[in-house]
Amino acid sequence: MGEARLLVHMTEDDLRAVVRDEMERAAHASQAEQLTVDEAANYMKRSTKTIRRYLAVGRLRGVRIAGGQILVERASIDRLLERPIAV
Repeated sequence: MGEARLLVHMTEDDLRAVVRDEMERAAHASQAEQLTVDEAANYMKRSTKTIRRYLAVGRLRGVRIAGGQILVERASIDRLLERPIAV
């Protein structure tokens, strides 16, 4: 309830600053949870070609960002590494 009261008394500029700060915080947090294809390959001890293949078939989740770079979700890497290897 205290937070709601605080927002009511904020100026528009203050509110914009809070929103901007939260968006920056969220961006930094999500960047820490994503790796480039090269970083993912190093982390998993696999080739970049394998990482791209895993992305293509859905074994890893990723997102293409501006400039064409792909960021791989760290959680999907960890899930894949935890699976037993099928023989």
